[in-house]
Amino acid sequence: MIDLHCHILFDTDDGSKNIEESIQMAREAYESGFTEICATPHYLAPQFACNVSKNQQTLNAYKMH
Repeated sequence: MIDLHCHILFDTDDGSKNIEESIQMAREAYESGFTEICATPHYLAPQFACNVSKNQQTLNAYKMH
């Protein structure tokens, strides 16, 4: 099963606040049968104004954790 709408990237929008919360979200998704997650952060300046570079840094943090 694939989740096509998830605010799993931490410190990006109104979703996950930190990497630990993101990892817990991923764990719960996996335990519920999800095999893939499509991260869909909000972009609404100025409140949620992350760019591709910031999102890539966030994704790289998962690789190190």
